[in-house]
Amino acid sequence: MTKDEFLAYYEEHGAGAYDDAWEEEAWFADLTKDKEVLMTMVKMSDAECLLHGRLANSDAKKDKDIVLAAIEIYRDIWGDYDQGDDSFQAEELWDFVHESLRKDPDIISEIGQEF
Repeated sequence: MTKDEFLAYYEEHGAGAYDDAWEEEAWFADLTKDKEVLMTMVKMSDAECLLHGRLANSDAKKDKDIVLAAIEIYRDIWGDYDQGDDSFQAEELWDFVHESLRKDPDIISEIGQEF
């Protein structure tokens, strides 16, 4: 898949259309070098791609813009989740952040607490 094909796929299918199987495709590693593609993957996966799979331990978590977008998306989806003992906790958002960004004031502000 090319970058243009990938972005067109997102335009057609939108959020929630991320396919984990793509991570095994030959084109995946090349496309994930592109910030626009990474941001689109974050949107398509509801930020889950940074928590599971090949991107969970990638340099994407070092990119402040991508991290801030992931935090916002994840909080929008799960921020009101409350099922007794299983509820959303702000500290979960640190899972999106590489250690090099843990002291960044914008990240701390977005999460609402220090690491």
